[in-house]
Amino acid sequence: MSSALTHLKGAIQVLIVESVPAGGLLGTANGFGQMLASGMRTIAPSLASSLFSVSLQLNLADGNLVYYVLIGMSLLAVRLSWLLRDP
Repeated sequence: MSSALTHLKGAIQVLIVESVPAGGLLGTANGFGQMLASGMRTIAPSLASSLFSVSLQLNLADGNLVYYVLIGMSLLAVRLSWLLRDP
């Protein structure tokens, strides 16, 4: 699993680097990407566990609402990836 995550982080970094025009602010783009990634790694576990707790307490989707939300987010990410254009 950690190998797949390592490759994923590398792929995201390549996308960030390739999105900066020649002579652009590469350091700023890298810093902003790292800031967003760090923020999501900080916030995501508490949001996911809170959603799981609420779905169990309120019996939303038989306590499985968090998994439906994660599947929906994954499908949205795949759909948004289709909007990427070739350089």
